[in-house]
Amino acid sequence: MQGGYREAKMGNKDDDAPLKADTGAFEPRDSRVSQQIWRGIFLEVVRKLEDKVLKKLSQEPLRFFRKAGLDAPGFLAPEQFDLWQKLTADDWESQCSEVSLHQFREALWAWGKHWKLTADWCLKAGFDTLRDWVLWPESLEELSWAPSIHTHEWLGLSLPSERQFSFQYPTWEFVLYLREEYEEAARIAFEAALKAYCDRIAVEAPRWGYIPIPPRKRGRKAHLPIEWLVRSRVQGWKVYEINKLYYPNSDNRWHIKKAIEEAAALIGL
Repeated sequence: MQGGYREAKMGNKDDDAPLKADTGAFEPRDSRVSQQIWRGIFLEVVRKLEDKVLKKLSQEPLRFFRKAGLDAPGFLAPEQFDLWQKLTADDWESQCSEVSLHQFREALWAWGKHWKLTADWCLKAGFDTLRDWVLWPESLEELSWAPSIHTHEWLGLSLPSERQFSFQYPTWEFVLYLREEYEEAARIAFEAALKAYCDRIAVEAPRWGYIPIPPRKRGRKAHLPIEWLVRSRVQGWKVYEINKLYYPNSDNRWHIKKAIEEAAALIGL
């Protein structure tokens, strides 16, 4: 087992930090966009729970990435896309004749196989991350995924009105008003402006392809199925071990198993 129950139970100083994977008030109507968002969440949970995944990526795959000359400054996005198409083609061996490319592909695919991240989008995330690491060395030091995995960061909320909430209030005329009076009036005005802003966004969001998330789908534990999927698939945990960690006083194995299957189907694993 690559990441055992005892190891996680002992934990480290960051284990108690909440995973930033909760759902919000709306989600894209297009299920493909929603899937991309959850794929990014899955990879970030992988990074949090099993940091060896990115450490391993920074070893053999990165070495052969550089050996193949893929760290050249002139290797731009169009060339990267074309190369990825060749590496994933059925006849990739004939399309990639250079020995160094064969070595790189073998190293990247071996990395994916080791962690059971062999889906095309997982391997592509690894490829994009390697490219980011050679362009921005600080991201290699942090061992972070390429920003491209976070679809929700560049997807944005496409609304005709401004996204940023701003609030202004007249200067405190301290000769005329007590501080308590001014603060109370400012709070009332702020609450009214904030409510109007949120009401406007809530009305406009459905017009631009977003649908409200039912309350039952929200909450602090919205990320748990993804977390269990990482425990099971990447770390090799058994369902009973997951149950023991998350529900030490009850048997929820059937629920956990079903949730893992649904999470895997959601992100295409």
